Amino acid sequence: MSRMMAETAQRLFNAHANKCLAAMPQSAEAGATPWQSDLWEAIEAAGFPLVLLPVDRGGFGLTPAEALSLVEIAARFAAPVPLAETMAANWLLAQAGFDPAEGPAVDFLPFSFSTCTVVSSPWMTVWDRSCFSAS
Repeated sequence: MSRMMAETAQRLFNAHANKCLAAMPQSAEAGATPWQSDLWEAIEAAGFPLVLLPVDRGGFGLTPAEALSLVEIAARFAAPVPLAETMAANWLLAQAGFDPAEGPAVDFLPFSFSTCTVVSSPWMTVWDRSCFSAS
């Protein structure tokens, strides 16, 4: 990932950090963090959900390791958005010849990442191991 992209991500998540932190529940019983539409719109405007797509498909052509650097930056700010899920869903859609998802792709994937079983398969050329759990 380029230094410019990392700095853009750093600035983007930093600009939304206080609002996200203030919206976080004080306990698990208090429920989930409310959807941060302003943050998601900024993420989409920066093109982050498309980073795994090739340039000719509207993406940045990053490797999975480079894309995970963006996820790491988002995690440092505890950004409550499905960035990794949307990047993966858009990559899968592109591989199947479809257009990228519009908006967050949290309902696209027919499996859950909450409980994981490590699966290895020779046909997985991008990730050596992936986390799948049937829901």
